[in-house]
Amino acid sequence: MARALLQDRPVMIFDEATSNIDADSEADLLAVMHELARDRTVIVVTHRVSGLLEPAAGWGDAQVIVLEHGKIVDAGSPAELDQRCMPFRRLARTPVNEEVGAHAH
Repeated sequence: MARALLQDRPVMIFDEATSNIDADSEADLLAVMHELARDRTVIVVTHRVSGLLEPAAGWGDAQVIVLEHGKIVDAGSPAELDQRCMPFRRLARTPVNEEVGAHAH
């Protein structure tokens, strides 16, 4: 992960990068990803969307694409999706410790 963060690439893809880390580490990593997104395209694949809803994380202007069973079901900002997209809301309200436990098995 550290090596990937040091690469100067126009597009960076993080696939479940926060799946097995604690909430504090997740917040730190999301902050780094957000900083990288200032001058490049950053794609974050995650089931842990709760961190995207924190105003301090700075992801409010991000465009999120919600997939369910491999199909796009909605797209928009985290706030927009929290208002109208049930699959996004379900993920956003899943406690972080449950998410980590689910991926650890």
